[in-house]
Amino acid sequence: MPSSTDHYRKSFLQIATLTALSCLYAILIALIVFFLETPIAILVSILISLYPLRYIRAHGWLTIPDDTRLFGALSLILLVIGGINSADLLWIFSGMSVLYLALVRHPKKQPSADHPPISQTLPYSLRKAPLIMGALLIGLVAEASGQLLMIPLFAHIPTTVQFLMLISAIMLIIAGISGDVLFTSRRWGRGEIIISLIVMLGLVLRVYQLGEAQRFVIDEMLFIKPIINIWDHDSIPLFLPFSTIASFPLIYPYLQSWSVELFGISLTGIRVVSVLFGTAGISALYLLVRALFGRQTALISALVLATLPIHIQFSRIGINNIADPLFGTLALYFIAQSTRQPERMSAYLGLAGVCTGLTQYWYDGGRFIFLALVMLWLGALLLRSTLQAIRHNQKQRLKTYFQACLIFSIGFGLIAFPVYYTLYASDKPISSRFERVGINLNDYLQYNRLSNHARTGLKLIYNFHFNGPEVDFYYAGDDPIMPRHTVPFFLGGLFFALTLLFNRQLVGLLVVCWLGLTWIGNLWLETPDISARYVVELPLIALLIGLGIDRFAGLIVRHKRWAGGIAIALTVVFGGVQVHHYFGDYMERFNYQFRHEQAGRNRDVDDLLLRAVDFPPSAQIYILDETPFPSSDLDNLLRFYRGAKQGWRYTVYVLPPYDAVQTPTLRRLNRSVTQLLFVPIVTPNGMDTLLLELYPDEIIGPFYTDYHPSMSSQYALYILPALD
Repeated sequence: MPSSTDHYRKSFLQIATLTALSCLYAILIALIVFFLETPIAILVSILISLYPLRYIRAHGWLTIPDDTRLFGALSLILLVIGGINSADLLWIFSGMSVLYLALVRHPKKQPSADHPPISQTLPYSLRKAPLIMGALLIGLVAEASGQLLMIPLFAHIPTTVQFLMLISAIMLIIAGISGDVLFTSRRWGRGEIIISLIVMLGLVLRVYQLGEAQRFVIDEMLFIKPIINIWDHDSIPLFLPFSTIASFPLIYPYLQSWSVELFGISLTGIRVVSVLFGTAGISALYLLVRALFGRQTALISALVLATLPIHIQFSRIGINNIADPLFGTLALYFIAQSTRQPERMSAYLGLAGVCTGLTQYWYDGGRFIFLALVMLWLGALLLRSTLQAIRHNQKQRLKTYFQACLIFSIGFGLIAFPVYYTLYASDKPISSRFERVGINLNDYLQYNRLSNHARTGLKLIYNFHFNGPEVDFYYAGDDPIMPRHTVPFFLGGLFFALTLLFNRQLVGLLVVCWLGLTWIGNLWLETPDISARYVVELPLIALLIGLGIDRFAGLIVRHKRWAGGIAIALTVVFGGVQVHHYFGDYMERFNYQFRHEQAGRNRDVDDLLLRAVDFPPSAQIYILDETPFPSSDLDNLLRFYRGAKQGWRYTVYVLPPYDAVQTPTLRRLNRSVTQLLFVPIVTPNGMDTLLLELYPDEIIGPFYTDYHPSMSSQYALYILPALD
């Protein structure tokens, strides 16, 4: 029996040998990098030294752990360096290559969401009564909006009644296509408790200072105007596009009209709907990732999404983009569940069809990308299963697949029907926005122009994801879509998903199609680096970051509990960093950019209108400056802030300085009402002096804002009281 002295001596020799080998590795890497000066040199050095190391181990001269951990840690280091260096492709390629070596030598097969279908099926039949009633109601709602049949009875159905009919129709359709299949509820366990806490955290982050942190409209004027229209008319068609620049149904502004009633007529009121959709999206992602990769990865991905700055931002803006990923993610979840529980395939795919139909109600990105994604992934899954059934001569299973496809089509067709029926009946394009911002194919028919556009667009998209900010002011700031510290884990997660695809596991196809459809779809637009068009991929980004964190931890640390703890702790640290950055440096920077760097918006006109709210409705407002909105939009915005649902009259007037000087308008102000005159404090163009000269004994002011972020771009207020 060896003595303790021999044991320590052997350990000392192993440590000394490892230290010497490490020094040789370092010297070799330093020399190759010095001479070649590329990240590829690191990969070359590893390959050169791989054979001697294996030779030493094969002869039993050195007993060391499996070098999978070494390759896993080294690949992560290379990807981190690549992320720090603005996602340098050479570093990324080196990291991916080393990661491939680690996976090849990893003895444990990566888990997958693909589950072989079983032959047993449960009896399934549609509930015809609720399905028929739901179909009739959805048809009535469609006719109320489209008026294709010109039935007088449907011409003036109140919007509230249309909405109640729509909700009732959706519930009846769900009840009908679910059939007589019983869905067993999961036992409330530790995972459910943790995801509940994560969802609550996401809600708090999205509600905190909702109306005050960004005290201006961020493209929300498009949704405020239909809210005012709802105040003026009680029977607006629910599915008729509410704007000439977009083919969006009225549903989102209608929901916002109720939220402002509940939470106040303010920026907070119109943004609450986005908060709810964004928060619900965290739960939807958890369900999807749990079905694909297991509970631990699902919890990590949900926490990543809950604290992802760009997802927080779009969950705090009162526009409809954030609704897309909720229903798209749920549709993918139900498809994943149909592969895990093929005995309930028809019911699950029916629910997937309903959710896919609901993606047609919001932003164009979700309408097209999620529909194509669902069709591609579902088609691949069913094609593989059908070929297996044909190979084994299982006719019953083929019948089940055909039935499931039919139920999916019924669910999608009924839910999406009002959207396209109304567009067809009103002779509206399927996507007004694409007609405005999409590339003109006639201008790109020449191969060189098209290829140049593709190369430039891909470069912009890549840069926007990993390196620099967007060109517009939805997310803006100085950061790309992904926080820089998450880039290596995103890339690692993407590589892990690709390995699943190469192993013919179709969960990898889902990732590739989701990312590819989003990027390729935006290449057809003139400006492909605007963040509002990438909200559809935010759940995927969180999924891949979570997958990368979880898989790297499992690759480097073999003890399962230790690896899980490290992965969760790392995610918590990342989340804290992201939240601190979002409500700190990012929010301060975004406020400055929005007021000072946006073309045509060099003054805080929102602060101006909010200051004018407290004055009597009869007061007239003159803005002696160029403004980013036409005066009619400013009037609507002031009306919204005041909550004037009836009896509103035009009160806001815009007089650019050169017009005000050249016309006697200021000399002929209506003195029977109070006049509020706003002059920019930066480059007032002599307007302040002119007002004091015209009304030296009557005018009062100037007055300034109390809101600190607006002080450097504010308007000075002069008050001309009404004459008795």
